[in-house]
Amino acid sequence: MNKTIISIEAQDYGSKEVTIIVKGEYNNHIVFEERFEYKDEKQHPLRLHLLKECFMDKYFV
Repeated sequence: MNKTIISIEAQDYGSKEVTIIVKGEYNNHIVFEERFEYKDEKQHPLRLHLLKECFMDKYFV
C-alpha cells in the first residue's frame, strides 16, 4: 500500500508572526518541504487556522 501525506504545520510564539511549513511525504520519504514566514500587524495567526479549515472544507471534503 502506498501512502501520501500532505501536512501543514504552523509555528508561532503567541505574537502576530508565524512560520508555516508545508510538507509532502510519499511512503515515509519527504518529497518536498516549503517554509513561509507570515507577519501581519492587524491579524493574529489564529486567523490562518480558520482560513485553512475553510480551504480544506471547500476543496477536500
